[in-house]
Amino acid sequence: MNCQRIQELLLTDYADGEASAALQEEIRGHLASCPACRDLEAASRRLTIQPFEQARRADVPAGLWAKIKTEIEPQIEPRQERSIEMPLLEKIRRLVVTPRPAFAFSTVAVLLVMALAATQLHKQNDIRLARLALDDQANYLAARNRQEAPDSFGTDIERYFL
Repeated sequence: MNCQRIQELLLTDYADGEASAALQEEIRGHLASCPACRDLEAASRRLTIQPFEQARRADVPAGLWAKIKTEIEPQIEPRQERSIEMPLLEKIRRLVVTPRPAFAFSTVAVLLVMALAATQLHKQNDIRLARLALDDQANYLAARNRQEAPDSFGTDIERYFL
């Protein structure tokens, strides 16, 4: 293990006595060879553990623990009833609610690109239609100037009414 992980464990599980026997042995082996971690462990013990070693243990009335227990138990039972549903609901909530900046940024970027592309395509289509309309008008006006105005443009509506 590296020093950063050892130092993290020194301030948490090792100091609280919650580390497994194998982990405690590994930490002790590291402390034997690393003066920086050994100094951190000594300072941690001196500042956080030793002041409480001499502290007098307070006797708590037995009725107090019973009162605390009766207050806590009703709060625990509803959670146990929901325990089957909670993992699924929690997963769904995390998928929906958890902020994902990279995902949000990429989604916004894709939407912007799509909007720009749609407006460009729309503009190009408008330009193409305008050119076709101008060509039709120019052809009509040119034919009319030559006195060759067509009797029919060959559309279905003309066939229907004529």
